[in-house]
Amino acid sequence: MLKFVKSIKVTFSPYNQASNSAKVFINRIMTSKNIATNPDCKITPVISDDVATVPNIQLAFRNGNNMSFNTARMEVDEIVETLAKQNRKLQQDEDDRT
Repeated sequence: MLKFVKSIKVTFSPYNQASNSAKVFINRIMTSKNIATNPDCKITPVISDDVATVPNIQLAFRNGNNMSFNTARMEVDEIVETLAKQNRKLQQDEDDRT
């Protein structure tokens, strides 16, 4: 899942119900299996005490592309699928170059 990802920054407030998908996402990516696919990927959780903090995920890819999500109204599966689609595209681009 992290093969093409350079960095991930997840910002959320644990006191805000809208932060649920961001919290679950970080739990899903912080597995030893995922980390083993790219140990150089920098994963930064930013935990805010301010309940008004908008939950956000920022992804930076090795090819220089960036993605940012306001996850307040997103399901975690939507976030994971979007990341998976981007990874498939980058994998195809890499395969085409070889």
